[in-house]
Amino acid sequence: MKFQLTDEQRDELKKKLEELRAALVASIEERRGEERHITHDVGDEMDEASLEGTAAMTSKLLERDVQQLGQIDRALHKMREGTYGLCEGTGLPIGYARLKLYPWARFSAEHQEEVARAQRSGVGV
Repeated sequence: MKFQLTDEQRDELKKKLEELRAALVASIEERRGEERHITHDVGDEMDEASLEGTAAMTSKLLERDVQQLGQIDRALHKMREGTYGLCEGTGLPIGYARLKLYPWARFSAEHQEEVARAQRSGVGV
């Protein structure tokens, strides 16, 4: 199935990526602020354990946000290069419906499944 994004679809997806990027940048700044404010100089072991759990969760969420920001930046870069919407594994177009759900998608749904299967079996793609 040969398919190309229309200018309207590309503009819509670019706007969505830019909005997601702005929200992630704000979230990252907020989480970094939370990390700085978590202190470990409390007297009670339960409080300290609770703070450690909060710090670990904040760190995990921050890591996820930073990773997603990288994916979004990669998609925006591909838009500037003119390669956005093409599967990095096959070079074939990624469906608009998939890009609408995951505008940072690097692979077509079919190739993503192959990658996931290979990762589960321990074989690189």
